[in-house]
Amino acid sequence: MLNIKCKCGENMWSSQMPNELEYWVYSDRQMDLMLQDDTLSSIDMCIMSECKAWKCPKCSRLYILDSKTNDVLGVYKPELNSEE
Repeated sequence: MLNIKCKCGENMWSSQMPNELEYWVYSDRQMDLMLQDDTLSSIDMCIMSECKAWKCPKCSRLYILDSKTNDVLGVYKPELNSEE
């Protein structure tokens, strides 16, 4: 079971399935290959993903994780003000 404590203080857990926090990330090429192969199971599709993202329900930060090791590869905080 994976636990990530967000920088905002929110605890995120992978205890429930399906996990509302988790998004699988695929390249456009990977997605195209998966759509062409109707024999792929959902498990196969998860294995094909190089990374996944967890979205904090409190602050919407995205944690990008290596899908094999669960190492955090990066953290992204949405900009609240779109003015530049």
